Amino acid sequence: MRTSPMASLHTARRRWATVLFLAILAAGLPLLPIHNAGAVDQPIGNAQATVETTPVTHPGDAADDPAIWRNPIDPSRSIVIGNDKGGSLEVYDLSGAVIQRFDEGFFGNVDVQTGLVTGTGTTDIAVTYRAGIRIYRIDPATRLLSNITDSGTGSISTGGMGGEGICLYRSPVSGSTYVFVNNRNGVIAQMALSDSDADGLVEGTIVRQWDVGTEVEGCVADDELGDLYISEEDVAIWKYGAEPTDPTTSGSRVGVDRTIAAGGHILPDAEGLTIVYQPGGTGYLLASSQAASDTLNSYLVFERQGNNAFIRSFRLDDGVVDGCGRTDGIDALAADLGPAFPNGMFVCQDNNNTLPGNSGYQNFKFVPLERVVGLTSEPPLNQPPNAVMDASCTGLSCTVWADDSFDPDGTLAAYTWDFGDGTAAVGETMVHTYLMAGDYTITLSVTDDDGAIDQAGRFVSVPASAAGIEFVAQVVANRNSTSHSLVVPTSVAPGDGLLLLFATNTTQTIGEPTGVTGWQPLDTLVMPHAITRVWRKVAGAADAGRTLRISLPGGSKGNLVLVAYRGTSSVDPVATFSRTTDVAGRSSHVSPIASVTSPESWVVSYWTHKDSTTTTLIPPAGVVVRANGTQTGSGTVVGLVADSAAPVAAGTYGGLTAWGAATTSNATMWTIVLTRGP
Repeated sequence: MRTSPMASLHTARRRWATVLFLAILAAGLPLLPIHNAGAVDQPIGNAQATVETTPVTHPGDAADDPAIWRNPIDPSRSIVIGNDKGGSLEVYDLSGAVIQRFDEGFFGNVDVQTGLVTGTGTTDIAVTYRAGIRIYRIDPATRLLSNITDSGTGSISTGGMGGEGICLYRSPVSGSTYVFVNNRNGVIAQMALSDSDADGLVEGTIVRQWDVGTEVEGCVADDELGDLYISEEDVAIWKYGAEPTDPTTSGSRVGVDRTIAAGGHILPDAEGLTIVYQPGGTGYLLASSQAASDTLNSYLVFERQGNNAFIRSFRLDDGVVDGCGRTDGIDALAADLGPAFPNGMFVCQDNNNTLPGNSGYQNFKFVPLERVVGLTSEPPLNQPPNAVMDASCTGLSCTVWADDSFDPDGTLAAYTWDFGDGTAAVGETMVHTYLMAGDYTITLSVTDDDGAIDQAGRFVSVPASAAGIEFVAQVVANRNSTSHSLVVPTSVAPGDGLLLLFATNTTQTIGEPTGVTGWQPLDTLVMPHAITRVWRKVAGAADAGRTLRISLPGGSKGNLVLVAYRGTSSVDPVATFSRTTDVAGRSSHVSPIASVTSPESWVVSYWTHKDSTTTTLIPPAGVVVRANGTQTGSGTVVGLVADSAAPVAAGTYGGLTAWGAATTSNATMWTIVLTRGP
């Protein structure tokens, strides 16, 4: 388990060196000599903890694995997250008190990672096993966890993997984030984590899987050097490549240490692993040598760099609080964690939790890191970044930029914008178009390379443009019926331009709309097994709130959409349009080209697609989706309606591609140019 910065790439030269080291081991030469780590003075003897956590709420072998998260706003408000295998996940402050508890059943190991990019901004995450992989967001202000797993069950299936061990890895090659899941039978799975649909929720996909041999548990990945360490409990600590393309054969891994019976230093079994990062790719790999009793348990210290030379072992003795025995999980972080732990902290799970308190229930112990390993220097206090933003709005479109933002002692890693209308974006300079006039607060969050965050805000007033088109509202009805209806939104005002778009999965005659009068047909497209019609009108004084209905001779599945725009012509909202059909069996559908004569025009794009699989169409980039849905069952028809959300340049518009999940010979594509009113 670890939290770490991301630095330089690991090199092919290092990888070949580790392969060579394995060959030396195979030749029967001494495994790992005792070694002192360069000029850095190491602590002598055992260590003592200064803080212990509130005991877990379940008896027996319950407390298991800790993970440290550093609060970028106030390091003294950092937290430790630990799992209670009896049925809880707990969050502790640095005094050891519980500030949050999830009582939901078995939780496996836990790890944390900073700076995961999602569609709603950059966030720090905690990942654990709870009937699958579960991802939590860590709120810097409250220090509380909230589930952001993109799954209806709250967890992502691991295909039968049990989550005996968990560790996170951010690739220095690609920047992608992965979680390694260790199963009790020795199988390891590597899962990629991402927010591919930009909804702020995280999905996971298994990208690599292999068998280590016998039972495994602890793991830790090096975000700078690209190494993955696995503890095969009664055999060895192994080093693999952490990239999803790295080999996993026994000949490609390196033995870091073995059991005492095999000439190493591990008193079976090897459990928790963690990395202490130091400058220049140096530091330490720490392991829990659990042993068979509390008195034999120890912790092993290896060099992080090179061939992971063995440095020393130590125990955790009783002191202000009792020590740790028969430890499962450990974690360490070399960073300022406030006055109690200015150089960082080492955390271990305690099997007995004898004194003081003697609760009989297990807990975790916090140790100042300098009591455990020699540190190159005390980590300097990170200076937070400075967020500086500006904004300029023309009509509904606002340009924002953050190029004056800076980090006084490092670099800025991320720029995240909240536009105050429920949308967000990531980037130094952005252009955002609001869907309607109003007063909005735009917030910029900048994150530096140590995870610290600063914010700046700007109030903008986006006026209702007398000269521009605005989106007003949409309403959708998906039914299987002889009568398809919807209610005109109450936000529709007299003079608004309305489009009515209807697609059915049969070729029955479609009647004219009733209940709301004044509709003018745009056109009808007939396919072998579907039909699409479009109407337009200028909204009247009595239209809002009325029920509009379209009838057919027989039952039919249909997608009915009404979209309303303000600022369009009071004579006819449509300047021109073009349409076409796909009848050749395609899953991708390209909208036709239409002429745009006025630079203040908006364009509405409309796709329909009928098959037995597709429930929504994948829209093209650069548009705002207003409707995208279908009915239930098979043989459904999907309707995707999107618009430019801003004026488009004079010339032509179209050639936009939407995709279905399967091919169809029943698809239509429309490009409708809205004309601006006087």
